[in-house]
Amino acid sequence: MTIAELLEALAVAITAAFTPSPFAVWPGRPDQTSVPAVWPQFSSSFTGSDRNASGQVAVEVVAVIAPQTAPAEEMAIADAHDRLDTITGSALGNVAIAGRTATLGTVQVAGVDHTALLYQFTVARGLPC
Repeated sequence: MTIAELLEALAVAITAAFTPSPFAVWPGRPDQTSVPAVWPQFSSSFTGSDRNASGQVAVEVVAVIAPQTAPAEEMAIADAHDRLDTITGSALGNVAIAGRTATLGTVQVAGVDHTALLYQFTVARGLPC
């Protein structure tokens, strides 16, 4: 599976996980959008000496929210996290999910800083032929 195919599968899985929801779903990082919004993006990769069996790719889902009162922000972040927890390896093209991590951060959209959940899937991946 190529990284492009993995990102496409993740975009489809995100759409399913966030329908219905107040989040606008994008297939990739938008130049500008109203928030809340969510999209996948490449994060990192590693391939060891066995190119067919030792590769890993980390893809990240960014869930950006608008500034709100603290309880509302926490609920929006929790909702996004819970939805992303439902995505399985079969939804990503039958890849093995080696791990998941999530952190809070700041993401700029159209020059404006927004609070974001940065949810990362690390998947096992052999290099494409």
